[in-house]
Amino acid sequence: MAETGVNKSSWDSITRNVSSSTAGIAKLNDIRFSRTDLIPFTTFNEVFEEFNKSINKFKGFTSKDAYKMEQAGQNKLDDDAAGASAMTSGGGLK
Repeated sequence: MAETGVNKSSWDSITRNVSSSTAGIAKLNDIRFSRTDLIPFTTFNEVFEEFNKSINKFKGFTSKDAYKMEQAGQNKLDDDAAGASAMTSGGGLK
């Protein structure tokens, strides 16, 4: 019979890599022009601020999602253990 289940250490390693994969995305720094009133240049910092907010949300989402996936792996292990216990004791899942 083929082996089934979750290799928890491998699963956790993958989810940790996903969680840390956004670490290299840096925020954009403000740009200051000494003299301009041209609209495309005066709104750079507003665009950068929105970009930085989006990056922070993305990093938070990625971290939370990776944590949920780590928990899913643990849930699978727990369910498998409960199922194996029920089988070896002669009962079925309830």
